[in-house]
Amino acid sequence: MQLLTVATKDESAEEPYTGEDPYLLLGLTGERYVYTSKDIKIAYRKMAMKHHPDRGGNKDVFAKITGAYELLSNSVRRKRFDETGFWGVTPEMLEQQALGKLTQLFSQVLDSFVSQLNTNLDYCNPVTEVETMLHREEASIMERLQHIKVGTNRYKTVIKRLKSKRKVNPVISLMESRIQNFIQARENLSNELQVVREAKKQVKDYSYETESAAHIFINF
Repeated sequence: MQLLTVATKDESAEEPYTGEDPYLLLGLTGERYVYTSKDIKIAYRKMAMKHHPDRGGNKDVFAKITGAYELLSNSVRRKRFDETGFWGVTPEMLEQQALGKLTQLFSQVLDSFVSQLNTNLDYCNPVTEVETMLHREEASIMERLQHIKVGTNRYKTVIKRLKSKRKVNPVISLMESRIQNFIQARENLSNELQVVREAKKQVKDYSYETESAAHIFINF
C-alpha cells in the first residue's frame, strides 16, 4: 500500500484588521462605496502634501497615508477590505488557498502517473513531484515580478523626463494608467507567490510511505 498523509494544523480565525481605517486616513468620511478611484487619488494628494516630511510633516503619519492609498487604489485589495474588514490576506485564508493549490497539484501528478500505464508506481513519489512543481512555479512568479519592476521603473523614468519639459502631454496620463496596470499585476502575482510559498511549507508536513498493496490513499 502506498500511503500519503499530512499533519494538519489547528485552524483559528484571525480578528479583522484593527488599525486605522484607510478611508479616514485619507480624510474620506462618507459612505466608502461612493468614492471613485479619482476621489481616492485626490484625497491622497491633499493628505500627502499636508503630512509630507519635506513639508514638516510626521514621517510615520505619511507612511500610514501612503499605505492607505496603496490599499484603496488597488481594486482587489479594496474590495477585500470593504467586504471582510481585513487589511490583507489572513493566515487562515492563505492556508486554505495553499491547501487548494496542493489538492490541484496532487491531482495532476496522480493523473499523470495513472495515464502512464508502464510506470512503476513503486518508484513514483507524488510529494517530490509536487515540491518540484511548486519550486518551478515560485521561480516563474519571481521572474515575472522582476519584469514588472523593470517595466514600472522604465515608465516612471520616461514620465519624469516628459514632465520636466513642462508641456502638456496626453501620453503621460496613458503611461500613468499603464503603471497602475503594473501595480495591479504585481499585487496579483504577490498574492500567488504567498500561496505557493505557503503550499511549500505545508507540503513539508506530508509523509510518503511505501508498503505492499497497490492502492494510493491521500489523507488531508
